[in-house]
Amino acid sequence: MANKITSAQLVSYFQRAVAEGWGYVWSLNGELYTRELAEHYHKIQRPTSKHRDPKTYWLKDCAKWIGKMAADCSGGIVGAHRQYNPSYQDQSANTFYSRCIEKGPISTIPEIPGLCVWRDGHIGIYEGNGNVLEFRGTDYGAVRTKLTSRNFTHWGRLRDAEYAEEKPMIFEVTSPYQRGPAYEAMQTALNAAGYDCGKADGVWGPKSQNALQGLVEAHMPIGVSITVEAGGVTYRGDAVR
Repeated sequence: MANKITSAQLVSYFQRAVAEGWGYVWSLNGELYTRELAEHYHKIQRPTSKHRDPKTYWLKDCAKWIGKMAADCSGGIVGAHRQYNPSYQDQSANTFYSRCIEKGPISTIPEIPGLCVWRDGHIGIYEGNGNVLEFRGTDYGAVRTKLTSRNFTHWGRLRDAEYAEEKPMIFEVTSPYQRGPAYEAMQTALNAAGYDCGKADGVWGPKSQNALQGLVEAHMPIGVSITVEAGGVTYRGDAVR
């Protein structure tokens, strides 16, 4: 599909919003909240969420966001898409989640940046490493939060986003030896960390396996999952002590 956003671009858009202190304004999709717009919405008493009074929302509740880029929770996702597809359709948090091509309880979320995290009426983007990027609410704006501190109930793979390809890795010595760019990336990382693999040639032999086991035994718990990025592909594998 032409002009389809990647999961990395989606995450980057939300990271920018957090870094630049974007605001939360109901119904906006990543656009500048001008005083003229605020006064217009106030004049026509544009409807807002059921938790806010339109008589005070646009000029009083959102006063601190005037002059800033802003969005609501689903509008952040819409705004990100419109960077690559200007005609992308506005959608609610619940619509985004209902259209996900894969979903599950939040306790089962894979370590894949760019997934959405959802509860009824609200949505955010999983940044990875337990962090969420979200337009949290009018009082907060765009923020980074901990997944464990929020009340999201489900995760989903957004239908209109492209996620990096994922392939399994085998962290063990096989016959013939496993080989490829992901193993070379792992060897390079191990050598840099002081665990000698020898030449980083992408061939996973006994010396590479011993180096990895040394790292696992020194720093990681039993049953650790390891992720390696190489050539635009995400590889995942397990290493045990």
